Amino acid sequence: MNRQRLFVPGLLALCLIGFAGNRGSGAKPESEGTMSATIETYALPNGLTVITKPVPNVPVVSVYVWYRVGSRNEPAGKSGMAHFLEHMLFKGTVRFPKGEITRQVGRTGGEQNAFTSYDYTAFYETLPAEYLELALDIESDRMKNSLLDPKELESERTVILSELEGNRNHPHTRLRDLVNAQTWLEHPYRRPVIGWRGEVERLSVDDLRAFYRQYYCPGNATLVVVGDFKPADLRASIERWFGGIPGNGEFKAAVLAAETQQGERHVVLKDFGQTPLVRLQIHIPEAGRAEQYPLSVLSEVLADGKTARLYKALVDTGLAAEVSGSTLEMIDPGVWTFNVTCQPGVDPAKVEAAMKKEFKRITAEPLTPREFQQAVNQTKAQLLYAQDSISDQAMLMGYYQTVARDWRLAEQYPARVAAVTPAEIQAAAVKFLSQDRMTFGYFIPQPGSPHHGAPETPGGDERLSLLPPTPRQAWAQALPALPAGAGAEAPGNSAACRRLVLPNGLVLLIQPNHSNPTVSLSGLVRAGIVSEPADLNGLATLHAQLLDRGTRQHTAAQLSDELEFQAVHLNYRAGYEELTFDGEALTENLELLLSAVAETLQEPIFPTGELEKARKEILTSSRLAQDSSQSQAWLGFYQAAYPAGHPLTHSLVTAEPSLKKIQRKDLTAYHRRWIRPDTTLLSLAGDVDVARVTALVEKLFGGWSATGVKPDNSYPPMAPIKNAEFRLVEISGKHESITLLGHEGIGRKDPEYYDAFLTNHVLGGGGLTSRLMRTVRDRDGLTYSIYTQFRASTGIRPWVLQFQSDPAKVKRAIETSLQEIRQLQSGDLTEQEVDDSREELVGSLLLTLETSQGIAHLNREIEYQQLGGDYLQRYPAAIRGVTRARVLAASQKWLHPDRTLAVSVGPPGGKGKPQSGAGKTPEQP
Repeated sequence: MNRQRLFVPGLLALCLIGFAGNRGSGAKPESEGTMSATIETYALPNGLTVITKPVPNVPVVSVYVWYRVGSRNEPAGKSGMAHFLEHMLFKGTVRFPKGEITRQVGRTGGEQNAFTSYDYTAFYETLPAEYLELALDIESDRMKNSLLDPKELESERTVILSELEGNRNHPHTRLRDLVNAQTWLEHPYRRPVIGWRGEVERLSVDDLRAFYRQYYCPGNATLVVVGDFKPADLRASIERWFGGIPGNGEFKAAVLAAETQQGERHVVLKDFGQTPLVRLQIHIPEAGRAEQYPLSVLSEVLADGKTARLYKALVDTGLAAEVSGSTLEMIDPGVWTFNVTCQPGVDPAKVEAAMKKEFKRITAEPLTPREFQQAVNQTKAQLLYAQDSISDQAMLMGYYQTVARDWRLAEQYPARVAAVTPAEIQAAAVKFLSQDRMTFGYFIPQPGSPHHGAPETPGGDERLSLLPPTPRQAWAQALPALPAGAGAEAPGNSAACRRLVLPNGLVLLIQPNHSNPTVSLSGLVRAGIVSEPADLNGLATLHAQLLDRGTRQHTAAQLSDELEFQAVHLNYRAGYEELTFDGEALTENLELLLSAVAETLQEPIFPTGELEKARKEILTSSRLAQDSSQSQAWLGFYQAAYPAGHPLTHSLVTAEPSLKKIQRKDLTAYHRRWIRPDTTLLSLAGDVDVARVTALVEKLFGGWSATGVKPDNSYPPMAPIKNAEFRLVEISGKHESITLLGHEGIGRKDPEYYDAFLTNHVLGGGGLTSRLMRTVRDRDGLTYSIYTQFRASTGIRPWVLQFQSDPAKVKRAIETSLQEIRQLQSGDLTEQEVDDSREELVGSLLLTLETSQGIAHLNREIEYQQLGGDYLQRYPAAIRGVTRARVLAASQKWLHPDRTLAVSVGPPGGKGKPQSGAGKTPEQP
C-alpha cells in the first residue's frame, strides 16, 4: 500500500503513463484531446458521486473509490491516522475475511492497492472485465462493513512503523518533511502523511473507528469506473452494490483557513550522507484556480527536461546533477516544488542563488515563442499518452473530482494552457516567484561511511531468499527457451506481431494498436555492465548516459531541443546484460523518434565537454549509491556470491575510482565492439502502419553494418553455497535494515523452470498473496515488504529473498522466512494455494497485453529470451500444467534454507548480527 501518492497537475499530472487501451487494430480513437464523449456522471440518493467511462473492446476494467479524506482531516495529535486506517481496511470486512480480498483479486490476475495523501485516500482494482462485479462488491463492503479488528492493530502498527523508518533512510524524505513543517506553520499539510512516530504509536482502534465512521460514507466518496462494460448494466450494478449504504446525513467537508507567508524561510538538515540536496516550496492557489494554467507553463519551462532553464543554470554549469519541478494542486492552497540534487561538495547556497537568478530573469523577460509552443506541445502529448491507459484515466478523473469537485479539469488542460497569454505568464511569474512565498531546505551531508562486517559461518540451518522487483514482466520470465534456432523461424510473438530481420541482423517487431495516436518503443542491444572491461567499472553506465548527448549530425543541445519540442521521449539505460532503450511519441512524430534512435546508436561521438558533465553526474549517482542501503546490500551479496573480478560485482557503489579515469577512447572502443545491428532489437506497438515502419527502419538502419565476430557477454553462474553465511554492513544515518538472502538459481533453459517459477510465486513472488507476505508481514508485522524471485535472464542469476525491517527484527524475520520454506518443503501446501497462483499468473497476462507500452516490452522480452512466436499461446497451458506435486518437488530441489548467503545493511551498532554457534541466525547483541 502506498503511503503518499501525489498528483502533479497540469503538464505533469497528465503524464500518467501506464495501461494503454488495446481496443483492437480496427478501433477508432476518440476525438483528439477529449475524454468526455461517453462519460456519464451522476449521484446516488445517498450522495455517492459516480463517474463512468466505457472503453469498448478493452477486456479490462479499472475501479477506483476516492474518499475526500487524508492527513488534512486528522485531529491534532493524531497524525498518520488516515494512512493507518487505509492499511486496516485491508484486514477484513463482513463479506471478505482477512486475506480474502487479496486472494480473490489475485486469482483474476488483477491488481489492487490503495494510497493516501494530504487530501484523499483511494482504493482500486484493475482486473479482467468479467470480474467487474467482484470489484464493486469489495469496495461497497469496504465502505460500510470493515471490521477494524483490535487484534490486527498492533501487528499492522509495526508494519507502518517499518514503513516510516524506511522512509527516514532517505535524506530527501526527511528534508521534505522539514520543509513542509516550515512551509505550513499551522495548517495540517505541515504533518507527514504517514504521521509522526510518537503519535502513530499511540493511535487506538477507537480513534480509527471514529475516523472511519465520520469520513467513509457515500457523501464523501467518488466511484470511478473505466473499461469494458455496458453502461446500463453497470448503472444497475452500482445501484445494487452501493445504493443501500446509508448516506450518513448531509456530509459536511472540513473548511480550513489558508496561511499567509510573510518573508522567506529556511531550514537546514545535517546528517550522514554523501550528496547535498536543495528543496524549494512556493505557495500557490488551490486546485481549479485559473492561475494554475500559467503556472503549468512556467513549471514546464523552468524544470522539465534538458532544455529547461533551471537545467541549463544548474546541471549544465556543474552545480547540480539533477533538477525537477512540479505544481501540486490541493484542496487548500498548495505548493510549487523544486528538488535539486547538488554535485558533491557544492554549497547549497550557490544553488539557491542560481535559482533566484533564473527566477528573476523569467519575471523580467517574456518566454520565447518556441518555449511557449513547446509547453503547448507537451500538454497535448501528455494528455494523449495518459489516454492510452484506462487506469490512469480513472485515476486522473477521480483526483480532480476529489480535490477540485470537477473531473473535467483533466480534459480542459490542453485548451486552457494553449489559451494562456504571455501577459498572464509574466503576471504569474511576478506574483508566485516572490521570495516572500518561498521556503528553502538544505540537506548538508556529514561524514560517515559503510562498515562491512566480517563474514560469519554458523554451522546450522540458516537461509533466506529475496530479490528486488525488476521491470521485466512475469510472463517473460516463466518459459524456458526454445531449442537453438527455433526463435529465428518464429512468425511473431502473437498473431498481431510482425517480425522482420534486416540483412544486417537487426530484429524488428511491430504490433499495431490504433486505439490512440501514440507509439511506444522498447529496444535493447546485447551489451551491458557484464560487457565492461574488468578495470572500467561504470563504463556501460557512462556510455548509456552519453548516447544522446552528441552525434556526427547534432549536438546534445540540438537533440534535446528537437525531441522535447515535439514531446518525444527517448531514454537509454545500462542493465547488467543489455543496453535498453524506451521511447514514446505521437504518431505524427514516429519518424523523429526512430531517426533519433538510429542516429544515437550509429553515430555517437562522445564529446569531451559532455563526457565531463556526464562523468560528474554519474559520480554523484555513485555517491548516492554508496549511501543507499539497497545498493550496498546488492553489492555485498554479489561480492560474497562471486569471485573477485566477476562482472556481476560491478556496481556504482564502487565505481568512483574507475569513473574518474575513463577516457573518450574507452567509450569509443566499447561502442565499436558491443553496439552493432546483429545484437539489436527494436519492438514497436501502437498507432503504426507495418509497411511504413518497415520502410523507415530499413532506411534508417539498413546501412548499419557489423564487423568481426559477434561478441559474447555470457558469464559464469553463481557457485553453490556450501555453508550458511551472514554479512553485516553498517551505514551511518540509517533507521531500517535491508536484508538480502539467497543462493544459486535456475537457468531459463532448464526444463524445470516452470516448476521453480510457480514455487517461488507461492512462496514470495506473488505480492500480497504470497506465503511470506501473509506470515512475515501480515501475521507477525516484522517487515513492511518481503518478496522472492528467480531472476530469469540469458545467464543464470541467483534466487534471492529481500525484506525491509527494524534492525531489531532481522533475526525473527529470517527465522520466520526460513521456517516458511521448510514448511513448504515438508508438504504444507494446499491445492487451493497452487491453483490461486496458477490463475494469478495466467490472468495477469491480460493486463500486460492491454497497453501498447506493455505489448512492446513483452514482445521485446519474448524475442530476447528466444521464447518463440507461440509463447503467449503456450504460456497458460505451461503454468496450469504445474501440479502441487511438482511445486513440492521444486521447493525441495531448488530452495536451500540450510545453505544461504545473507547480507544485511542497517544502522551501526550490530543490530541484526548473528551470534556464533550452530543454528543461529542474525541476533540482537
